[in-house]
Amino acid sequence: METTAFFISLLVLFAALYYFYCKIIPSPTQQVAGYQLPPGSTGWPIIGETLEYLRTARNGVPEKFIADRRKKYSDVSASSAAATAGSCKVFRTLLLGEPMAMLCTAAGNKFLFSNENKLVKTWWPAILAKLFADSKKVEYSQVTIRSRKAVFPFFKPDSVRRHIGVLDQVTKDHFGMHWSSQDQKQVIKFHSLAKKYTLALSCILFLNVQDPEVIAKLEESIRHINKGLVSLPVDLPGTNFNRAIRVSNKMKKEIEGMVVQRKKVLMDLKSIDHEQLAYAPQDLMSSLLLETHIHGEELTEEEIAKKLCGVILAGYDSIINTLCSTVIFLSQLPAVYDAVLKEQMEIAESKDGELLDYVNVRKMKYTWHVVCEVLRLQPPTSGTFREAMSDFVYEGYLIPKGMKIHWNVHATHKNPEYFPDPHKFDPSRFEGHGPPPYSYVPFGGGPRMCPGKEHARYEILVFLHNLVTKFKWEMVYPDEKMVVDPVPFPSKGLPLHAMEITTTLFISLLFLFASLYYFFCNIIPSPRQQATSYQLAPGSTGWPIIGETLEYLRTARNGVPEKFVADRRRKYSDGSCKVFKTSLLGEPMAMLCTAAGNKFLFSNENKLVKTWWPAIFEKLFSNTEKIDYSKQAVRNRKDIFPFLKPDAVRKHVGLMDQVAKLHFDTYWSSLDQEQVIKFHSLAKKYTLSLSCRLFLNIEDPQLIAKLEKSIQHINKGLVSLPVDLPGTNFNRAIRASNEMKKEIETMIVQRKIDVMNLSLIDRESLANAPQDLMSSLLMQTYSDGEDQLTEDKIAKRLCGVLLASYDSIINTLCSTVMFMSQLRPVYESVLKEQIEIAESKDEGELLNWEDIQKMKYTWNVVCEVLRLQPPVSGTFREAISDFIYEGYIHWNVHATHKNPEYFSDPHKFDPSRFEGHGPSPYSYVPFGGGPRMCPGKEHARYEILVFLHNLVTRFKWEMVYPDEKMVVDPIPFPSKGLPLHVFPRI
Repeated sequence: METTAFFISLLVLFAALYYFYCKIIPSPTQQVAGYQLPPGSTGWPIIGETLEYLRTARNGVPEKFIADRRKKYSDVSASSAAATAGSCKVFRTLLLGEPMAMLCTAAGNKFLFSNENKLVKTWWPAILAKLFADSKKVEYSQVTIRSRKAVFPFFKPDSVRRHIGVLDQVTKDHFGMHWSSQDQKQVIKFHSLAKKYTLALSCILFLNVQDPEVIAKLEESIRHINKGLVSLPVDLPGTNFNRAIRVSNKMKKEIEGMVVQRKKVLMDLKSIDHEQLAYAPQDLMSSLLLETHIHGEELTEEEIAKKLCGVILAGYDSIINTLCSTVIFLSQLPAVYDAVLKEQMEIAESKDGELLDYVNVRKMKYTWHVVCEVLRLQPPTSGTFREAMSDFVYEGYLIPKGMKIHWNVHATHKNPEYFPDPHKFDPSRFEGHGPPPYSYVPFGGGPRMCPGKEHARYEILVFLHNLVTKFKWEMVYPDEKMVVDPVPFPSKGLPLHAMEITTTLFISLLFLFASLYYFFCNIIPSPRQQATSYQLAPGSTGWPIIGETLEYLRTARNGVPEKFVADRRRKYSDGSCKVFKTSLLGEPMAMLCTAAGNKFLFSNENKLVKTWWPAIFEKLFSNTEKIDYSKQAVRNRKDIFPFLKPDAVRKHVGLMDQVAKLHFDTYWSSLDQEQVIKFHSLAKKYTLSLSCRLFLNIEDPQLIAKLEKSIQHINKGLVSLPVDLPGTNFNRAIRASNEMKKEIETMIVQRKIDVMNLSLIDRESLANAPQDLMSSLLMQTYSDGEDQLTEDKIAKRLCGVLLASYDSIINTLCSTVMFMSQLRPVYESVLKEQIEIAESKDEGELLNWEDIQKMKYTWNVVCEVLRLQPPVSGTFREAISDFIYEGYIHWNVHATHKNPEYFSDPHKFDPSRFEGHGPSPYSYVPFGGGPRMCPGKEHARYEILVFLHNLVTRFKWEMVYPDEKMVVDPIPFPSKGLPLHVFPRI
């Protein structure tokens, strides 16, 4: 904004003499032609009416600039009514330092578009001419003609139709990569993601490039170029304009290098089979090389690079801002949104996992009418410019040779003459024959009509189809608007609360499909229950089928999970109730409510109770043969214990520190100035990278990304309807789980060969401490010779460990960062402790076990976090024999963690609770207890402490949303993704 204002003032200073003598004083042609120039005013010297033109655009009323002047310059001989309405069809002004005629009607648009390269030709403002200047003097009109001729074969309608499948696949990949974690209600910056989507698609279709590093480099170049376009056009070192020129040239050179390589590939193809050159190209670069070669008008690599740069830049902001405007209108107009959703859902339901095609896009009639109305009210560009090639007369006024002409969409788009009630959003305007000819011109018209019109249409429709059929959203700022400076953009970046549609249907659909099974198998009491001489625990099974599940989930979502337990303890006694009956997940259940109950349960593992998994877990991780999950749990713990026992985990501290440092260097080191990062997303990257390194000895980013995608699908399946039908999240989760196991099993086969080779060289090496869990499992079973694990079983154990450590660590880190952000004294004490440790280390020296032992206060803070916000609420057991209640048993951490009997003032954050002997035995159980206590407790402790050490000693932060909370649905997560303002600690 400041740069733009500075540009106007300096433009006056530098250009004064030139413009005064060359532009303001009328030319001999203007004086002797016998016709008057159009009515109007050139405004202030030099700057003319540019400031007013920009001001009305920024205020969201660009049409006011035109309407005011039409009224002012209306024909004085016309009736007063006509004059009031504005009968002026052309007026004169001065914009960007150039005297200009502005045509104001649909007839004016038709006249201009029909006389392209006859009476008018292309003209670019000086800043564009400088920024994209050629090495030689060129005629821009001729360049435009040749460019359009070159790109037309790729953008003609029948060619673009073939791209729809690619558009849909890229869009699905985009949502899977950048939105897939939004299965809970979180905040995403839509404007930023729209940029990623648009550029990724352009790179695939125009360059056949998918490399994220290359795309990121191009995005950075475009960002600099766009900054240069709205800056002072002074080419001096250090200025945005100078940087934009250099970046523009560099971008062209990089693309030119790609063109040279592609040309070589195509020439090699020609030498093998000449007929292959006639085939339809898959991307624009190949199209330009093949088409021009076939027709004997071969373009140079430099010319092709310039055309590709032009197409990428031209389609960038226009698509992005149209998507932003459409999302805003859909958010603010529920009836329009519902109609779009209905149309798109009908199309989605007609598909069976197939990609969209031309037939599907043709059915999106109402959605396209909505987009057309968006483009009418908020076009991505206001118009373009022409230059008179010779003197001509329009509407009785002289347009002298060399005069610039500006056609502006707002002259007709918001004119009640063409669109009644023009500010009303009404997609029905585009039904039937649509608006009057030449009144609706967001893509221009005539020979200069945007060649990418059909491409833009398909891209926008395919994106909207995927968006509305997969996600619901709400605007964080419901009154946010698009502002224009000089192109439209959302004033606050358009953050959205986004949530995947399937998640919200889980509870209701689960009860619908499972009702008969649960009613007959679980709700009707068995003869055994009726015949026993003991009473069941007090309580209620609630509603048929669903029991008290909804209330259980509601209290968790509201941040008071302990209320479910406390209310029932009061209801079934004076608060001294130690066990009550309920029904959760369709199963009758006993819930133990005290520390003594925890002790009883943990002490009787595999005596009176055994492991029980809800049905969704059994289906998702089912074995081919019937198994006893309790015995499997015992064997699993025995297998992984050597790797996770305390003295083994101590050896991992240095590696944990190394991975944490690498994480911060990779994802946080560019934050040399205050920027916003999504902490929840980065915590996921850190946790999985460390797990892959420690458990699999994997560092390959592509392989880690593949595993992350599988975990995301599995996690979505865990909170979905457990119906294994193609296209459902549950089916996708089962397939992802199997694929993940197969992927890891392949690694195990190779690792086993390595271990066997090691045994042949030196058998004693097998006794050495393993470096990763996979090797540990192989060497452990190989050396003790006891029931050696198969590759399949090892793969299942590794998958289990990866999944078990994923969300729990991530959400503990998020909760800890929140509490430290909101409790300054706690943060200061943690910082003091960690800085003392950091200062005791030599440069480059990694943390060790002794350093971890010094982090006493920090661990007390984490323990208090785990008390108030445990990553899991508890687990389930099944009674092996009658003892109190025959059925399933649920122990819940909130039964004791927030109970004032064990923790005075339980909602107060007080790390001192864990000093000395700490809480009462069995009252603090975030890791469970007894034989089933989490085997990774020490690993989790070290991982969290190492991360926090690196975080607080290297960075300061503030929460973007200071009142953001962790919500539970069904596990804790930050409600808005925990964005942080982060800057390095100096």
